[in-house]
This record gives sequence, C-alpha cells and structure tokens, in this order.
Amino acid sequence: MSITPMDLQTMFVRLNDVGKEQNHLKEAVASQQAAGAKQIKEDEIRQDNSVNKTEEDRESQKLKDEESNGDQRQDNPENDKDNDMPHNPKKVFHDPEMGSHIDISG
Repeated sequence: MSITPMDLQTMFVRLNDVGKEQNHLKEAVASQQAAGAKQIKEDEIRQDNSVNKTEEDRESQKLKDEESNGDQRQDNPENDKDNDMPHNPKKVFHDPEMGSHIDISG
C-alpha cells in the first residue's frame, strides 16, 4: 500500500495534533508522580506535627478498661455465681536470687 500525496497532506495536518497528544501523555506521568510526592510529603509533615500514642499508652489504656470492667462485674449481682468458682491467677515465677548477686568479674 503506497502513500499518495493526498494522504501526506492529511498526515501533515494531523501531525501537530499527534505531537500535542504525545506531549500530554508524557506530562501526565510526570504530573501524577509530582502529585503523589506532594501527597506523601504532606502526610509526613502532618504525622511529624501530630502527637502519636506509644505502645505503653495503649497497654495502660487496656489495663484501665479491664479494671473498670472488673468493677462493673463486682457491682452486678448476676455475676455472683461466677465468683463462687475458684479464680486461677496466672502463676509467675520469681527468682529469689535475682538482684542479690553482682558479678564484677565481667
């Protein structure tokens, strides 16, 4: 299939439009990356300026919640049946020798 002069005329007219379209496609990728980088930077700044809870705060909050739930259970007469059953606390091993000897031989 050969290209006729009439086809060349139409191609040259459309060449400008094709060039603009290709340029927009190249710029779209760069602008998306710039927008993503800007969003990440804003998130980091927001996180730096905020006060974050530490793991200790979460643990202490759990303990407070458990204590308050325990107080509610004691006030509730329906839970008296549960109190009749023996309570099995967690057994923790404590070494009687721990903290009494200092090793200075190093």
